[in-house]
Amino acid sequence: PYHKNDNPVAESRNFTLVRAYVGYCRYDTDAEYEVLKELMPLICTLHNYFIPKMMLKRKERVGGKVFKVYDIDTPYNRVLNCPAIAEKKKQQLRERKATLSYFGLLARIIKLQKKLDRVHRKRYNHRRKDD
Repeated sequence: PYHKNDNPVAESRNFTLVRAYVGYCRYDTDAEYEVLKELMPLICTLHNYFIPKMMLKRKERVGGKVFKVYDIDTPYNRVLNCPAIAEKKKQQLRERKATLSYFGLLARIIKLQKKLDRVHRKRYNHRRKDD
């Protein structure tokens, strides 16, 4: 942080979890905020429990070539495999995962995306009629 090149790091993450799900519209009304407040935790849950991420395990240079080895797993599984996490917390995570459904989460996310789009279009269509 506080370097001239710190913004691209943050902005590259905005596409994967924010822009990919809600687009590039400006959401600034209370109705849009309420939908986003419900949508964002669902997206985080989906990505933490079901979507695998690539994490760099090691990198070694052989001559002029760099070889990288990645670990591909979900954040949920990484927490379960971590010895520093208490067993009680791991059990809580297992219980929560048992209640989740990938397709159920996805259906709720799609429903909220459509609702967000309706609320956003309603706001702009309403303004055009008053002009």
